[in-house]
Amino acid sequence: MKTILLAALLLAATCGVQAQVKKCVGPDGKVTYSDALCSKETTSQSGVRTDANAIDSSGLRQEARNNRAEQIRSDAKASGTKQCNFSYYAMGDSKGKEMAEAATKECYANIVAKETGGPTSMDAYNMWKDHHQMVASKRNAQAEAAPRQLNCRSNGMGGLICN
Repeated sequence: MKTILLAALLLAATCGVQAQVKKCVGPDGKVTYSDALCSKETTSQSGVRTDANAIDSSGLRQEARNNRAEQIRSDAKASGTKQCNFSYYAMGDSKGKEMAEAATKECYANIVAKETGGPTSMDAYNMWKDHHQMVASKRNAQAEAAPRQLNCRSNGMGGLICN
């Protein structure tokens, strides 16, 4: 029982001890790290903070990143940036509306990524662009065909005679 108590006390006493890490720069410029004192030939010696290398399990860093990203997004929206406005045809183009919303979301995510050094994406934009061009060309073709149909009359047999 005494041995267990003694072992527990020794363990508790050593838990808070951290090794002092030294950064040593030799005469040739070579950098070494050690928990022992640097040799006499070193040109400089300094302590190294190791407490910043601990894993942050509190989630504060992630929360700070999320807050920063939200601030960048809201600043971009408040500035009225036109680069994240994607149009769609209001009537009969529900897919275009969904794609425009996805491209807008991706655009703001790219603004955040550029500010924070993260990766960017153009997938939603490219899908919106392809769809928008396809719908626009269909609508233009229909608009060009409409005046021709106005100059046509029935031939009486189910066909059209156009001037």
